[in-house]
Formats: sequence, C-alpha cells, structure tokens
Amino acid sequence: MNIILKDATFAYDPALGDIFTRINMAVNDGDSLCLLGPNGCGKTTLLKCIGNLLTLNNGSILVDNKDIRHIPHNEIARKIGYVPQIHIPTFPFSVLEMVLMGRSPHIGTFSAPSEEDIQCAEESLHTVGILHLKNRPYTMISGGERQLVMFARVLCQKPSLLLLDEPTSHLDYGNSIRFLDILEKIVTPEMPVIMTSHFPDHAFLISQKVAVMKDGNIIAFGSTDEVITEENLQTIYNIEVKVIYLDGPVKRKVCVPIRKSGENAFTLKAFNN
Repeated sequence: MNIILKDATFAYDPALGDIFTRINMAVNDGDSLCLLGPNGCGKTTLLKCIGNLLTLNNGSILVDNKDIRHIPHNEIARKIGYVPQIHIPTFPFSVLEMVLMGRSPHIGTFSAPSEEDIQCAEESLHTVGILHLKNRPYTMISGGERQLVMFARVLCQKPSLLLLDEPTSHLDYGNSIRFLDILEKIVTPEMPVIMTSHFPDHAFLISQKVAVMKDGNIIAFGSTDEVITEENLQTIYNIEVKVIYLDGPVKRKVCVPIRKSGENAFTLKAFNN
C-alpha cells in the first residue's frame, strides 16, 4: 500500500489556527515510518487523518492513488488498522471478544464469527504473548495489557496499513522491546507501518523513514540516519543529545540525553516550548 500526503492541512477550529499545515510526504510498500515530535505538535491528529477518522480542511491523502475521502468506509476498515494511544473500556467484553472485533470488516452484518475467525483471534493473542488472558474481562486488566489486546485486535483485522499512536506508552520496558520485535517482523511490502513515538531510539529499532514534526510542520523527513541527528533532536526537544553507535552485539545507534553535572540542564524553557 502507498500513502501520499499532498499539502495536507487540518484545524479543529480554523479560527484557532491549523494543527498542521501543508504536510507533504509519502509512505511506500514495506516502509515503516516513525513520526517524532514534542507534545502538541500534531502527530496524533495527523495519524487520525491518515486513518480517515478526521477529514482534512485542505489538501489530500491518497491511498494507492485514490483520494481517501472517496473510498467506502467498509473498504477503509479492511485496509487500515488503527491502535489509539489510549482506549477507555466501557463494557466488560472478554479479551477474546475484543480481539474478535478486529474481524468485523470481514464478517457480514448478520453473521457470527466463524471458527476461522476465532482461531485468528487466538493466534493474534499468542503473537503478542497474552493468550492466557483470553477469558479475562477487558475492564479488569492493566493498561499495558489493554494496549497489547488492541494490538492483537488490529493484527486479527489483517489490514494493509498499520497506524500506531505511541504504542509502547503503557508498556513496561520488557514488553516495549518485545512489542518492537514483533512489529519489526510483521512489517512487509503488504503491510507498512506508521507509528508515532516520543523515543528517537524506536526509529533506530524499526523504521526505515522518520518524519519530524514541530509547530504543525514537517521539519525533517528521510531515512533514519539522515533525520535522527544531534542537531535535529536538540531542535525538537530543546535538550542536548548525543547519538552514539554501539558496536558488539547491538550494532546500532542510540540516543543519549546529556545532563551536565551540577547544572540545571532541563529548564522551564524546555517545558514551555
């Protein structure tokens, strides 16, 4: 699947200004794209527009060269899987039932899930390591476990594009790394991924491309090595960061924030921007 954004602009209320303005970028078959940027820069809103949950005020989003606004909703539901940053449970569905909801775009209106659908749901739960929770009420598991359930649900959906909004935000350190390992394995030419994150290291772990947002604009877009630089990170986050290559078994770059001893490196100015 190919996604192309042309002059994409969005505002919840035009009188209050745009959330993002004239965004231009492309995600091609097999790409994994990491969207980085400070709080409030528009990452989540942009992701929702790509998923057709919000409609642009101006510009266009093309899905395989078709304007997303002209694609039927049921087709979008089959093609694009979305995992929100936060999901607040309402009804005590079982974990298995929640994952089975991912099959909804593929099941007729008056049809029940088949044995094949149930098997798909159980396989997805196994993939993310929580099959043992399948009979637990979704309202009675932790926030991190709910995040894994939502990921299993979108895997069961079998979309052509994954949209993940800060997918590791509620996961502990071990589950975060395991999640990224799973994600790296499922990125294929048939299933590209667009993921928002606050952690530049995530881009080194799973991304071929990175887009950096600030003040409603893309200020850098390209390969991970081109974009994740000390200069760009300082511009985004207003702190000094070193990008270091670790040899040995790691063999990748990591980002290390610098806080000089005896100095208040993290000032109120950083939080106010």
